[in-house]
Amino acid sequence: MVSGLTTMYESWIEDFGIDGFRLDTVQHVNTEFWQSFAPTVMDFAKTQDKPDFTLFGEVFNGDPAYLSTF
Repeated sequence: MVSGLTTMYESWIEDFGIDGFRLDTVQHVNTEFWQSFAPTVMDFAKTQDKPDFTLFGEVFNGDPAYLSTF
């Protein structure tokens, strides 16, 4: 699953010149996925001359302690 989504996101960066992604419902995906996906996509973006590439995720929760885990 991680490799398939990573490949898809990398192709969007390369083919369409995407310079950032907003990722919905981050809290509903396990942490291990994000620990693999995010650094891989960020590293790929740098190879595409996008040093300011941005990933940010949406987490809807009002508890600062919970939010800090993201």
